[in-house]
Amino acid sequence: MATRRRNIIKRGVIAAFLMGICFFVSASTADYSAWAHNETITIDASGITNNQVNFPLAVRLTTGNFPYDQADATALTDLRFSKSDGTALPYYIERYDANVLDSTMVWVLMDQVTAGTSNQIKMYWGNSGAVSESNSAAVFDSAKGFRLAMQFPAGGANAQFTDQSSYATVGHRNGTPPPTKRVGILGQCMYNGGDGQVFLGSAINPNPQFEPAGSFTLSAWVWQDSYRAGFPKILDYCDGAGWHNSYSLLSGDTNSGHDGTTVEFERGDVDPSIAATAGHCGSKTGALPLQTWTFIVGTFDATSGAMVLYINGTSAASITDAEPTFYPPAGPMGSGGGGTHNFNIGGFSQSCFKGCIDDVRLIGLGKDADWAMLSYLTQKADQTVVSIPAVGVVMKDRNNRLMSMQLKSTFRNGQLVINYQSGLTQQAAAVCRMYSMSGQKVLESRMAATNGMFTLNLAEKGVSPGAYILAVSGSDAKGKIIQTLKSKFTYMP
Repeated sequence: MATRRRNIIKRGVIAAFLMGICFFVSASTADYSAWAHNETITIDASGITNNQVNFPLAVRLTTGNFPYDQADATALTDLRFSKSDGTALPYYIERYDANVLDSTMVWVLMDQVTAGTSNQIKMYWGNSGAVSESNSAAVFDSAKGFRLAMQFPAGGANAQFTDQSSYATVGHRNGTPPPTKRVGILGQCMYNGGDGQVFLGSAINPNPQFEPAGSFTLSAWVWQDSYRAGFPKILDYCDGAGWHNSYSLLSGDTNSGHDGTTVEFERGDVDPSIAATAGHCGSKTGALPLQTWTFIVGTFDATSGAMVLYINGTSAASITDAEPTFYPPAGPMGSGGGGTHNFNIGGFSQSCFKGCIDDVRLIGLGKDADWAMLSYLTQKADQTVVSIPAVGVVMKDRNNRLMSMQLKSTFRNGQLVINYQSGLTQQAAAVCRMYSMSGQKVLESRMAATNGMFTLNLAEKGVSPGAYILAVSGSDAKGKIIQTLKSKFTYMP
């Protein structure tokens, strides 16, 4: 009897142990068996030497790397991402337009990017019953150091520009004329054509969100339309009392011997027992050209006092700040704090940056050179670090019957010759698109005939040698696309 009781207890312990294992597995991995399709996304981190944690990865989806006809066409509610082992990754769809499929922008939070090697994550789609899990607060989580993430997403009133971090602080337009939204390098961006700005936070009370107690990182993508005098501020926070408790990224001043192309990262602080001090970290002339997207990062290390300014992922200037401690304002305006406590995007008064500002971030951590470089390499328009394979498309006609099609591409006298054959007779036109292997659209050209040969001079189009995806889409008389065929080829003139 005792033996039987011990066996029962033993079996119970084993069962409980196995249940614990099952619980652990189910808690760490997600079940994607209901998703019909998946693909591997590769991130080439061979160019960095230090691992990066909690890294928001920019994933661009286009018709060259994603079959929209297999996913939810309304809002991509069935889109999901995971690590290679199935662990779900937070994601946020910043931009999706069913009418402009080449501009989908998604942010995926990778818990770690391993340096010096290739990293892989999985993308899933094709589940009509799925509910969207897009969540910007989970990607730009304050618990992971994110204090501000301004992506200027499409939709909503121009009067409010909401912070996409878990703080969800509402931004307000100001100035004449006030800023508007337009398509940027990563989705929507803020455009300032005059003396406007967006400000966040209370004007009379301290804002802990914008007052990191130690190290911090400030970054933005900028497009400068024209040079302006008065040190136009790109990003700026100040409590209103001169240099007291402030930091900013700004472009050069044409009235002070600069030619307007310089960039500066500045930080001012106040020790109640001593006078104000300020750190200036300036770039060389030519760092901020006109009408070109430029990635600017300023980092501050509270331990060493080091300030570093990065331009397009490369260190442009550095100094050691004389006063490494950031002192929060003593109180509301008029009680020792000194003045307003706004975080301004685009400057203030007559010192406004003229142009576009995209993907503004304030992180309460001092990021390193590898973070600046990896951010630049994965976010720039012609990036090649994030690779999504071309997704095959099954061709069917309107009666859901498989179609017989051929697409061949050859080179003759330095030109790409496309031989496009289709059994469909109702086609009225066809469009040829070329994409890089990462899914970035390189060119688009309408074909003169749907059946037969079509010649495209890639040299005249300015196409660089390399591997590409060719996509030919046929449309009916009303312009509706009814078929697409894709193939890979290498352009070696």
